[in-house]
Amino acid sequence: MWRRRQTVPNRDGVDREIEAWVGRSGREQLQLLWGDFTNAGVRVVSYWDMDPWMSPYTIYATQPRGLITKWRSSFDIRFDSPEWTGEFFANQALDWRRESDDLPPGELRSRLSGDDATGLPDLCDLTIALGRFRNTEDVPLLERFVSSPDPIVRYCVLGALTWQPSISTPDLVAPFTEDPDGVVRETAGKYATGYYERYTDPPA
Repeated sequence: MWRRRQTVPNRDGVDREIEAWVGRSGREQLQLLWGDFTNAGVRVVSYWDMDPWMSPYTIYATQPRGLITKWRSSFDIRFDSPEWTGEFFANQALDWRRESDDLPPGELRSRLSGDDATGLPDLCDLTIALGRFRNTEDVPLLERFVSSPDPIVRYCVLGALTWQPSISTPDLVAPFTEDPDGVVRETAGKYATGYYERYTDPPA
């Protein structure tokens, strides 16, 4: 849930677009890594500020205003930290949490264990939320979705498993190094070479 704290004048288009993305599921937000989104002249992209799964994930919107001017708006998310308050607009804070952020581990496991789990609209959110606990017992449950037909789900599973201190890096990346999706495959390859670091410290 989130609420807007401040209105920045003369930027309604980009601000509204960012607000819309802030309220969407993790899967929809991460889908921006697979391509840009354009709506009424507002272009929305996303990227990791540093390494995936251990740094702010930024959703960024721009809209041309004249020949050389653009209006800009952005929102930073920390998927690895549910206590993070996203930064919105010009460093204005936005109260923001997903439903899955407040679920206890037992409830997360129950939802992910169900026969219908692969079709849950919040599957990515649940996977990320469970992964944050870094509990070795959850590894088989997370690995259940390694072969999901949805590349964004596989990307989230890879991310959740990078937090697991009980998994060696070779074992972590093995299921993903030949993934049919380029984004998933490239990310796994960068973990394999040490280009990306893993954040396996338990949550505070």
